[in-house]
Amino acid sequence: MNRRQFLQGTGGLILGVLTGNTIKNEIDKHNTNKTLTKKSNDLEWMLNNVEDHIHMAEHEFKYTIPTSSEKEHGHKVKGVGIVVDGLYLTPNHVGCLNALPQRTPFGIMYIPIELKSEKHKVGDVGLDKIISSKDPDVAIFKPNAPLKEFPYDVSYEVKKGDTIYVLGNPQLIGLNIRKGMVSDVDDFGEQTTGCFGIDVGLIPGDSGSPVLNEDLNLIGIANFGAYGSLGYCTKMKCFDDVYKNRKEVKNVN
Repeated sequence: MNRRQFLQGTGGLILGVLTGNTIKNEIDKHNTNKTLTKKSNDLEWMLNNVEDHIHMAEHEFKYTIPTSSEKEHGHKVKGVGIVVDGLYLTPNHVGCLNALPQRTPFGIMYIPIELKSEKHKVGDVGLDKIISSKDPDVAIFKPNAPLKEFPYDVSYEVKKGDTIYVLGNPQLIGLNIRKGMVSDVDDFGEQTTGCFGIDVGLIPGDSGSPVLNEDLNLIGIANFGAYGSLGYCTKMKCFDDVYKNRKEVKNVN
């Protein structure tokens, strides 16, 4: 058997196996790099395109103050939220009016009101309120026409030290992305029910903004800031729980 016959026969088979293994290793290496590149591309896409998937809503209320007169008053507010599985999610304190905040020398006090009517919309798309809860601070609406869904999967897993991205909108002036980490996962009282803490300060206007982890999973909704450098975000599980148990939710608006 000459060399050509050897290569065409058994030797060719052995060489083919060896070459095949080398190619397979290269393919595996390429796929690994491709995965890393895809994640990098996802991050780049998130940084540059996700704003179109965060919606600015207008909330309009008509109410009376029982302790003063029956005169009807109006109140309008804007805030952000996202759509997950066809539902518009935002904190209750953004999308609902339970009491009228009043600044006093003793701090913010809340005046009881009697709500007469409310309207909610994103652009020309109306939002029908399904449920709202003060504790946890959750409001869920059903758009009456399709709105862009938030493009990343939901995750319930939140751990101390996890990298996070806040896709915020401070003072409602536009998208502002801040990177930080999860600083705590415990509740410290009524204000933080169902929340996790982050080492990123949240600013008025950020409420309702999505919070992602390092894998670009949606893990929470920005709720409120504290002490200038801390933020608290409502866990996604809270929105699911309030929606699933909406007939049993206490403190419903």
